[in-house]
Amino acid sequence: MKKYIIAIDAGTTGITVLLFNKDAQIIKKVYSEFTQIYPQPGWVEHNPIEIWDTTLRLLREIIKNIDVNSIA
Repeated sequence: MKKYIIAIDAGTTGITVLLFNKDAQIIKKVYSEFTQIYPQPGWVEHNPIEIWDTTLRLLREIIKNIDVNSIA
């Protein structure tokens, strides 16, 4: 059985990445916002490349000092 599970929450204003142990306890949590683009009143847009880059950065951060083979 693997030791950890990673969850990604892509929200409206940012990304949260959580590292859980096998008992469903949060071991580590990282978060970062991404740019909100307002092309006109009442509208909001996001840059998908920025969302992807933010997610990758947070994943790299959360696995620091973790054996990646221990992640399910």
